[in-house]
Amino acid sequence: MNRTGSRVEQADKALAEPFQHAGALKAAKAGSARIDQLMADAAKPEEPAQPELPADRSILEVSQAAGLPALSSCSEGTCGTSETPVISGTPDHRDSILTDDEKVSCDSMFICVSRSKGGCALKLGL
Repeated sequence: MNRTGSRVEQADKALAEPFQHAGALKAAKAGSARIDQLMADAAKPEEPAQPELPADRSILEVSQAAGLPALSSCSEGTCGTSETPVISGTPDHRDSILTDDEKVSCDSMFICVSRSKGGCALKLGL
């Protein structure tokens, strides 16, 4: 009886298998569409974070508090870890790493110590 039951189970499994694959394929296609939609939603530009910068806090501290990915090591502008691309605006460079020419170019800044020149808005590549 075990052998017969085994054969019946195998036959039932063989008959059901194409339907299981069709169901899995349908689920996979639905899942793929959902992933594509999520990816499309994630690619939509969102309003960039614009946290206020109090005089007693660094851009690094405010960025980290806002959940933005900002790295640091020394927090003194000497190690180079907090270097961040400047997209627009003029930084007031207070680090001891950049040369005078690099400071004039405004391509990057060290957000652990540097600030915005004259309180103007900075757009950073965080």
